[in-house]
Amino acid sequence: MGNYTYILRCKDDSLYTGWTTDLAKRVAQHNSGKGARYTRGRGPVELVYWESHATKQVAMQRECAIKKLTKSKKLALISEFKFSEVNSLSRERKDFIMKKSLTEVLGIKYPIIQGGMAWISEANLAAAVSNAGGAGIISCGGRTTEYVKEQIALAKTLTDKPFGVNIMLMAPNKDEIVDVVCEEKPAFVTLGAGNPVPYFEKLKAAGVKVIPVIPNVKLAKRVADAGADALIAEGMEGGGHIGVLTTMALMEQVIPAVDIPVVMAGGFADGRGLAAALLMGASGVQMGTRFLVAKECTVNPKMKEKLLEAVDTDTIVTGYTLSAAVRGLKNKFSTEFVKLENEGKTPKEELIRMATGTNKLAAVDGDVENGMMQAGQTLIPLKAIQPAKEIIDNIVEEARATLAQAANIKL
Repeated sequence: MGNYTYILRCKDDSLYTGWTTDLAKRVAQHNSGKGARYTRGRGPVELVYWESHATKQVAMQRECAIKKLTKSKKLALISEFKFSEVNSLSRERKDFIMKKSLTEVLGIKYPIIQGGMAWISEANLAAAVSNAGGAGIISCGGRTTEYVKEQIALAKTLTDKPFGVNIMLMAPNKDEIVDVVCEEKPAFVTLGAGNPVPYFEKLKAAGVKVIPVIPNVKLAKRVADAGADALIAEGMEGGGHIGVLTTMALMEQVIPAVDIPVVMAGGFADGRGLAAALLMGASGVQMGTRFLVAKECTVNPKMKEKLLEAVDTDTIVTGYTLSAAVRGLKNKFSTEFVKLENEGKTPKEELIRMATGTNKLAAVDGDVENGMMQAGQTLIPLKAIQPAKEIIDNIVEEARATLAQAANIKL
């Protein structure tokens, strides 16, 4: 017995509505078929159908049924894998066949997640991103349990689209926040800065999708094996707390290591970045800094001005000596802090005291000299304050153009 997979492509993109769903159901029902799904990908509509551990006779019957259906509809059988074990397929083809898309997992239009930024990501921004076709996120960093509950309730009044909550697992009230999330049931949570696995069962039982943020392959495998619905692999190019691996290194190694959707983060700010991630096999991207200059973002206007003025070399990483690296814009605080770190004369406790509260100082209070303006490395694409919908529309348009050009690359 083996695994038999058929990939069919619609010749006419306009036929997507209605009949593709019916076709998937009919194929799945024929001869007790076990698996069928359809996706609207970067090109024409595709139906991916597979049967695990089918006998050769059943597979042949199913092949006949599919061919009959393709004759009656404007459908082309573009790829098929008959009488072969899945392990004999290429790694890339297995990833394509078996992994769900991020849009499918979250029920969103575009594979773009807005990052959960402490003191910044609240209901208005999250709802705006979700209404624009992405997945907005409410951040819990530094917030009370009551605030989180209020923001989830507010977001529900602003959008009927899926949105999520970012839970920082170092927070003293993390357990209470998880309880609130289970009660209020946003579409998903992202979990970082701690061990997310103990919370999976409770969140999933409440119907909340779990998407941990991971910095390396080892943790990616661990959360995938524990039942995560997807994961976010975040490279050190991103703003805020960072790991030691770059986004490219993570894409090369994490995507083929797990069988769940991988969302890439760290340095993404435009459609070319989204296209590159999709071509590498990612299911989507998470962008944080890009949405700091969204019209709906409540970050202090003074920080928005600094972001619009910044160029590619204007970030710096503090906290390396504390094993708590944080990327942000260069200013009086960050440059002086790194100088003290490098000199090695300032006690660790004093450095921690100096850094505490500086994110809020910049993002909320607008002290852009003494606060830490957390931001990623990709800054030049930030050219103007725009509504979230305009940002997402531009990203998607550029990504589509980039992917179309990629089809002409010869190697």
